[in-house]
Formats: sequence, C-alpha cells, structure tokens
Amino acid sequence: MELTLEHGLTATAVVAIAERVDAQEESMRSTADRLGNDNVRDIRPAVVVDAAGVLTAALHVWARGGRGHDSDAADLAARVKQATTL
Repeated sequence: MELTLEHGLTATAVVAIAERVDAQEESMRSTADRLGNDNVRDIRPAVVVDAAGVLTAALHVWARGGRGHDSDAADLAARVKQATTL
C-alpha cells in the first residue's frame, strides 16, 4: 500500500519530484559553468534549462501525433510554453 501524504501526493511522487529538482539544479549549475556565470545570481541558466524542458515536452507530444492536432514542432513548443506559463 502506497503512503499518501496530506496534500494528496504519494511518497513515491514526492521522491520523484525531489530527484527532478536535483537534476534541474545540476543542469543549471552545469549550464552556468559553460556560460561562465553564476546560476544563483543570473537567471539565464534556469531559462536555458526550462526552455529545454519545454522543447522536450513538445517533442513528446509531437512524437505521439500531436494529440489529434495537425501541429508542427514550433506550434507545439508554443502550446507547451503557454501551458506552463502562470
């Protein structure tokens, strides 16, 4: 039986989220090193990592056939970005 936490997430989901955050942090540090800047004070490494995530999500949707939409990769990337913008 999976433990469900107070906010509705399972313990496994919380661990997966924490691992993803750690991986993103490592990607931001690596990107900052390559760009020669500080990932704590400079937002650009985080933007690069997040943009890569948007493109990856768009490619996953595109590979599955665009979820019934006749969309090209650029349109899908725009839709994914819009879906992730608050």
